[in-house]
Amino acid sequence: MLDSRWHPTSHPIQRRSVLSWGCGLSSYAMLGALRAASSGKSTARAKSVLLLYMDGGPSHIDMFDLKPHAPDQIRGPVSPIASSVPGISVGEHLPLVARQMQHIAQVRSVCHQDMPHDQAVYRMLTGYRHDIQAGGLRVQPDDMPHIGCAYNRAEPSATGMPTAIQIPKPMRIDARILPGQNAGCLGARWNPFPVAVTRSGQVRPPNLGRAEMVSEQRLIHRRDLLDVLQPPSQRNG
Repeated sequence: MLDSRWHPTSHPIQRRSVLSWGCGLSSYAMLGALRAASSGKSTARAKSVLLLYMDGGPSHIDMFDLKPHAPDQIRGPVSPIASSVPGISVGEHLPLVARQMQHIAQVRSVCHQDMPHDQAVYRMLTGYRHDIQAGGLRVQPDDMPHIGCAYNRAEPSATGMPTAIQIPKPMRIDARILPGQNAGCLGARWNPFPVAVTRSGQVRPPNLGRAEMVSEQRLIHRRDLLDVLQPPSQRNG
């Protein structure tokens, strides 16, 4: 529910902006965003986003939606604990998260009806539904891009460093890589930069050095040629 004093004609807010706010904010936060926009105040922008897609991870009914009053066959075995926000509880195994709940916005409106895992992964990572065929989904050149790759294409790094990083490795079902994890139809150039991690959790620093067979002068010539071929907005310097 919005404040009764708010009227759509009194605030220059686009409908798409309102819908996007409503997906991730409480009504109070949404109202505050509307008031800030109408007053001309700017809001802080995130410098980076970490998408933790916990494939095979704990269920929402064990973390943030425990349903303590539901029947045994619906609720999970985890008990709820109070958080820093009155009226909001989390799973008993998340005590540190509970202390920081005032900084977290829970989105409870995300859902889909895709039963196969690969189809569901594709929907969640790209925002588009894929018509699954016999044998499961396969990576195709015309796949829709992963959201991180879409941002990578929309706002490329001025330094040439990747803005989308994939860690630790692509998700698979058996030996088949699940689609929806790369740039798809945008082209391989916008794929996320892979960063390997060992089984013990140690990050393997990628080799970003110049290849031995490429001299420094040849690298400079490549950069000059790239500046000529690229549009002005993407040129170095």
